Amino acid sequence: MARVKKQQKINVLTNGLLAMRSGEKPSGSSDGSIRTYPQVQCYLTNVLEKVVAKDVTDYLKTQNYLKLKRMNVGAGYLNNREDYGSYGISGAGDLVGWIAGTGQHIEVELKRGHGGKLSWDQQTRMQDCWYGGAIFLVVHGVPELKYFVHLLKENALTFELALGKMELVINGYGEYNE
Repeated sequence: MARVKKQQKINVLTNGLLAMRSGEKPSGSSDGSIRTYPQVQCYLTNVLEKVVAKDVTDYLKTQNYLKLKRMNVGAGYLNNREDYGSYGISGAGDLVGWIAGTGQHIEVELKRGHGGKLSWDQQTRMQDCWYGGAIFLVVHGVPELKYFVHLLKENALTFELALGKMELVINGYGEYNE
């Protein structure tokens, strides 16, 4: 099987967002979810999302650029009440916060080491964030988060709407060495 190129991965996400914009569910899954793939190799084995979450939160404690906290979403019988309730923001990233210095809102959705699925709600949230000037990233491990931080610091990561087509664009990011 041929290796999937970065632009192909970006195009898959773009096609999903375009389908949402026209009110359709993206093709490929009955529930509207789309596959995600790491932009940078993160793990040699396919680790669980909880391992990725622990590694990323440990890394975030060592740096000062991203100020992110865990966003929990769920539902059930809360506080021993008879009423069924929900909490959190449906589709929001697993980590929510801001970029130090600019205050720009950022959400990070964590996925398994070799890829996962981005739900319909998460795709909608990603679209809303990018349109509103916030950043929504899908991350599969610390190396990929470091890569995106590098792009953010270089102002090389943008979201563009051109000719009715939405694209996540990596603008001439130059050399990246971890």
